[in-house]
Amino acid sequence: MIVFNHFLVEAAFYTTLAFCMSTQAVSKRYMQAKAYIDRGAAIILGALGMRLVLSRGEAP
Repeated sequence: MIVFNHFLVEAAFYTTLAFCMSTQAVSKRYMQAKAYIDRGAAIILGALGMRLVLSRGEAP
């Protein structure tokens, strides 16, 4: 039951996302913000990576 519910939520979300991204207005705004979104994601992933590197010597 939980797996089916999760599937329905995921399918609904990604269907809505695909529908919205297919419109010209949303697609244009996304392309304008893409560089900032990519940089933000890179900063977050870099910080998580540094956290792993710095915690390597510590006991779990």
